[in-house]
Amino acid sequence: MGEEDAAELRAPDHAAIAAGVIEEVRRTNGVADRDEIFGWIDRARGSGGLGRFWALDPIDGTQGFLRGDQ
Repeated sequence: MGEEDAAELRAPDHAAIAAGVIEEVRRTNGVADRDEIFGWIDRARGSGGLGRFWALDPIDGTQGFLRGDQ
């Protein structure tokens, strides 16, 4: 799960989505602190880093990617 930041998840009208994200992280990672979880998401908006990089996210093409079709 990822976004540029957690601002939308903090919005009151997205409380149900935020609860789902928090529950999934708690289920898989054991972390229970909402602010810590949102802090992890917020790290993506930070400046700096190691320069340009590419991240492949085969949303609909995972099987094709694994077969080497892309």
